[in-house]
Amino acid sequence: MIEDLRFWVVVATLLALLGAAALLKPLMDGWIKRPLSRAVLSFAQDRERNGWLFLFCFWSAVVLDPAVAFFMFALTSFLGLREFLTRTPANAADYRALFVAFFILIPAQYVFVGNGWYGLFSVFIPVYAFFVLPALSALAGDAKEFFARAAKLQLGVMLCVYCLSHIPATLSLTIRGWSGGDNHAAYLMLFCVMVTQVGDIVQYWVSRQYGRRRLARSITRDLTWEGVAAGIGAAMLVGLSMYWYVPFNLITTLGVAAATAAMGFVAQLVLQTLKRSTGIRDWGEISTGRSSVLDRLGSLVFAAPVFYHLTRAFTPVL
Repeated sequence: MIEDLRFWVVVATLLALLGAAALLKPLMDGWIKRPLSRAVLSFAQDRERNGWLFLFCFWSAVVLDPAVAFFMFALTSFLGLREFLTRTPANAADYRALFVAFFILIPAQYVFVGNGWYGLFSVFIPVYAFFVLPALSALAGDAKEFFARAAKLQLGVMLCVYCLSHIPATLSLTIRGWSGGDNHAAYLMLFCVMVTQVGDIVQYWVSRQYGRRRLARSITRDLTWEGVAAGIGAAMLVGLSMYWYVPFNLITTLGVAAATAAMGFVAQLVLQTLKRSTGIRDWGEISTGRSSVLDRLGSLVFAAPVFYHLTRAFTPVL
């Protein structure tokens, strides 16, 4: 039996919020007719779908075994990398590199993360995969578009595997002096995804409805200075509401929440630029025509590593 009352409070609150959002969805679909408002609603619904995934991972990390959460995120990295690489020019010369990326790098990275081997998982992909992947492609003897092929494979692995693996990496943190219970690290993962996802929704809504000054006018209309300011403010409020569940002081909680959300917006800008360069509107167009892993979790690509390292910097990690 789980004795930590905080866990049940958090789970009940999230279940109530997500359940209410799911029940109101048909009602909102019938009420909202304006295309702009429907776009905002669709964006919020995508984040609601994320919420069920994160709630399951949070629950499994505390009740079942953290390995379940690691497996779920490993599968997410696999699907995300598949979506990313579907848009890149690959040929037979890259098959060995692609095999290694999907079936060796992803399992190895999550084994290192799951065991808390910080020294290994922090350099495994940025250093060793950086050497191995282009070497495997080069051994095939095909120089056609080699630079573009190698760069896109490296970028895909970094974004979809290395960066996303930092979300469950928080589960392996042990912080000295934090009376959070045996499974307290699950609250860190929840804090990271909550501030990022809520900041996303508020930023998108404000940018589409009220935004005037775009960050990158030629790239996207979904990121404005007004939206970013509102999103960071919302993320700080969410962080403040979770202040009692994380090992930061009040000022650090607000600063970490703001920095995490801000890096999420930077990730959105980078991924929007990548989509614009490849001529697609959504990563989901590749297969289903709906929003996909990279569409829904894109902001966490930069937010998760920043949150993880800020946590290590501002807490006494063992």
